[in-house]
Amino acid sequence: MSKISVIIPSFNRAKYLGDTIRSVLGQSFQDFEIIIVDDGSTDNTKEIVLDFQKRDNRIKYLYQNNKGTSSAKNTGIKLSQGDFLQFLDSDDLIEEKKLEVQVYHLNTNPDTDIVYSDARFFPDEDIAKRYYSLDGKNRPWMPKISGSGEELLKLLLSRNIMPTSAPLLRKNIFKIIKPFDESLICYEDWDLWIRCALANKKFFFLNSEGSLTLIRFHPNSLSTDLIKMYKSKLKVQLKIMGSLNGNLLKINKRGYNNTSILLLLELFKKDKRFNHLIKLLYHAFKAFYFKAVSLQLKQL
Repeated sequence: MSKISVIIPSFNRAKYLGDTIRSVLGQSFQDFEIIIVDDGSTDNTKEIVLDFQKRDNRIKYLYQNNKGTSSAKNTGIKLSQGDFLQFLDSDDLIEEKKLEVQVYHLNTNPDTDIVYSDARFFPDEDIAKRYYSLDGKNRPWMPKISGSGEELLKLLLSRNIMPTSAPLLRKNIFKIIKPFDESLICYEDWDLWIRCALANKKFFFLNSEGSLTLIRFHPNSLSTDLIKMYKSKLKVQLKIMGSLNGNLLKINKRGYNNTSILLLLELFKKDKRFNHLIKLLYHAFKAFYFKAVSLQLKQL
């Protein structure tokens, strides 16, 4: 089997980083390197990593000035020596068989480019509490689709199909696909999956016991900043417009209008500016959501 490069970008996550590293060291598949890219942390991230390095020479550490998670991931890609890449957020975990079952699938299925597993969310320090989703309904949200081409793209254009840490990727996809877009604050993974699908890369969902990605949610999670999230999502939807046509273009335009509505709602809630309201109503009319948006406005 071939070596995996586990790339962990980290910014001021010293509190959680040890748990993340241990979840990799405890994998049933052990032929890996861990690359930790410290993206300008001001806490004791370096000390924690150096302590792990003393006990395991597979761990590599690199510090860079703060440039964002996309830049940190790209730095990790440049440093990586493995045939396969596992991106892992520095406050998340992976179950012990994840690398084993996914690398086996890629080694035995050369036509698959990206294999991914299911995920669960857990609150801060309580890993025993696992949720399918954070929308209050606790229901599965990942579509678990395998394949390539238009059907995959239709789904991807509607929404992200997996978290960053769920897949294992062949490193050679970056020979023809540009790495993470460093202008994106978030949704950089969704942008990458869309570009992989546009390049006809094959995805495979592998449902195997012990291979979950465990996503920690806490008050400092980026996902709590809705305005930043919607702005990044709009940027992704806008940048791919020129690569689409027909039904795919219609799906993306509809998604762009929907995201615009969500962003403008958040902006209007924040500052009650009249120009945000006008733009909101314009996009609502375009998306035929005027009634729904009006109801939300009445609740403000």
